[in-house]
Amino acid sequence: MPKKKYTTRKQRKNMRGGNMEQSNMENANPQKLTKNITGGSSSYAKYDDNIFIKFILSLGLMGIIWFLITRSLVKHRYSEALSYGMISISILVSLLLVLIAGLRVVKSDKTGIVGAIKKVFNLAIFVLSKGLPGILILVQLGILIYLMVKNADYLFTAPSYPPMFQEFNIMALLMLSGQLYMWKNQLYKIITGIGGPNNPMTIPSFVLTAILSGIAISQLYVILEFLKTDC
Repeated sequence: MPKKKYTTRKQRKNMRGGNMEQSNMENANPQKLTKNITGGSSSYAKYDDNIFIKFILSLGLMGIIWFLITRSLVKHRYSEALSYGMISISILVSLLLVLIAGLRVVKSDKTGIVGAIKKVFNLAIFVLSKGLPGILILVQLGILIYLMVKNADYLFTAPSYPPMFQEFNIMALLMLSGQLYMWKNQLYKIITGIGGPNNPMTIPSFVLTAILSGIAISQLYVILEFLKTDC
């Protein structure tokens, strides 16, 4: 017969301590698991934001490419308005993302009607301050769409245009493209919170491109309103 093993009091105490340590480790595991799940959810949200940013970029590029195609290969009525319209939709979607980011960030320390009004006010300030570049781009695109829609028949049927029309038209598109690139980088920082310190040349570069774009748009207005008979 096998001999019966006897345990001392010290061994029994160590065995109980081991069980307690194992129990503590099991209790700690759900917290670690919960933390990992939370991190995964945050990463998933950032992944969705990246998809939206890529969609905005793709839509803007599609508008630019369609503009170049209709200028050189395929010509149809409202072609310029359609190109600028696609870019405008991308800007509107980007401003909507800024609004969503503001809903995540802006909090109110009060409840009731006063708290709701304060939150709406702070949210409006957030969108205006963070989304100001996008709003400025949208204003320029709105003016261009108005000019192109108003003169759509002339742009489609005219055998030729005044010499400076094409140059100012392309200049406006290039300046808008530069602004869109800078706005894309700023939007990425607003939505994801990822990015290094702001480049000190970003604001002067954006202002310069906006001024040059405004000059080109004003010249397009003068040409389409007063110089159409020169072609």
